[in-house]
Amino acid sequence: MALDETLSSVSVLSIQEALYVTRPTLATGTTVIVSTIQAFRVDATEGRKVYEPSGALMDHFSGVDPALLDTLDKYEDGKPVQSLANLLRLHRPIVIVDEAHNARTTLSFETLARFNPSCIIEFTATPDTENSPSNVLHSVSAAELKADNMIKLPIRLETRPNWKELVGDAITLRKNLEALAIAEKRATGEYIRPIILLQAQPKSQTHDTLTVEVVEQCLPI
Repeated sequence: MALDETLSSVSVLSIQEALYVTRPTLATGTTVIVSTIQAFRVDATEGRKVYEPSGALMDHFSGVDPALLDTLDKYEDGKPVQSLANLLRLHRPIVIVDEAHNARTTLSFETLARFNPSCIIEFTATPDTENSPSNVLHSVSAAELKADNMIKLPIRLETRPNWKELVGDAITLRKNLEALAIAEKRATGEYIRPIILLQAQPKSQTHDTLTVEVVEQCLPI
């Protein structure tokens, strides 16, 4: 593992394990917490373990620098809430977001801001260039990925200006592959069922998108 080769001590925790992380663990090594953004992305934080006070995290909030204390969520008496979310904010983590194109909503940005991150690193094949443009630090071509054996299956990529025409051609191609698969089964007894994967877009309040309902209307019954 690259982290193990570079750093002397690395702890990889799930979100449940992080709820009980000790102060020495954070103080003596590098800690990686693996989670989904859904665990944190809520309008109201009540009822979510990551925002609730935990006695297991009490030790982290003793002797906190007053300057850092001002950045934390606090009770009415001024004491910091002993939550995992507050602990992350205290340490100003590096946040790495995979499939970052799925975390571009206002709520997603507000959620990431709650951690007071020192920086946010995004991994995505489709960086946003319009609404909230990503600052592209490094890009990798498909040829480079293939050369490093990161693409395991042959990929044929073709773009069309008319998405409905593309869906129709994909359905026709699947039918042709189905005929070949049936012939292969008759000859060898083996059958591979060809499938189509259509990725719809999430709903947007600001512009029209190709949602599941829109795409379904163009599919044959």
